[in-house]
Amino acid sequence: MTPARGIWASTPLRLSLAMAALFALVSLLSLAATYVIVRDNTQEALRSTLQQEMASFRALPNTAAVITFVRSQSRTASPEDRILSYVLPGGLHVGNAALVSKGEGYAIVSFDDEATEVEGEYFALSAAVHGGQMMIALSAEPLEDIQEAFLAVFLFSLIPTTLIVIGAGVLLARRSVRRLDRIDATLDRLTTGDYAARVAPMGGRADDLSRIGDRIDTMATAQEQQISALKQVSADIAHDLKTPIQRVSVLLSQLRQKTSLSTDASELVDRAHAETDGIVKTFQALLQIAQIEGG
Repeated sequence: MTPARGIWASTPLRLSLAMAALFALVSLLSLAATYVIVRDNTQEALRSTLQQEMASFRALPNTAAVITFVRSQSRTASPEDRILSYVLPGGLHVGNAALVSKGEGYAIVSFDDEATEVEGEYFALSAAVHGGQMMIALSAEPLEDIQEAFLAVFLFSLIPTTLIVIGAGVLLARRSVRRLDRIDATLDRLTTGDYAARVAPMGGRADDLSRIGDRIDTMATAQEQQISALKQVSADIAHDLKTPIQRVSVLLSQLRQKTSLSTDASELVDRAHAETDGIVKTFQALLQIAQIEGG
């Protein structure tokens, strides 16, 4: 397994990515819900302001009072923020801007000397007031400011935080992969018969991997002791059996040399002697193997 594949396959990284994804999703949903609530409240506040201002114009006693009040308000109101327009049936138009036809649509033109076209989005309310048509419009710039603020929060808070969580997950995963590689290498050595292999203390804070490493070392120590004891028992058995077999071989040799035997009996003695020699050689080989494995 390559280091890259090992990192991406590690459980800590997958958990970190899952938590980062969950955090990003919850934060994004919370941010979106908050944005919708703030936007709707702002829109409602703009509409309420329009209705209150329209009510104040309707409360004036007559047309002349409306014209005077509109002109007074228009001197201080910038068309980019607030548009006032009062049109009478005779063609009289007072305010700080007017809605004029332009091609296939309409444009808002201010009443300054240059007749500047006013751009932007507005919340508008129009109603008949004392025989004329009154229009009040408020700039939608507060909504744009809210959108920019929430976008800044998303770009400079949510995304960096998510990236930091992912980066921390990668660092933790790299450390975990190194420790898992040590455990894996130790298990490979134990599988091939190297019973002296140990994970050894990993250092750092005790966690699941540290406990697994300690348990593997404990198991390997017990297994090494059992194998060593088994080898010693095998060597003792081979040694204990070798001695009487050698004695049988000596007795057969003495029987062959000191006793007159028939041809058939002599052949049987020779065959028995050969078999005992083979058994002695086998036990001798077992003893040598035990000595080699024991160092």
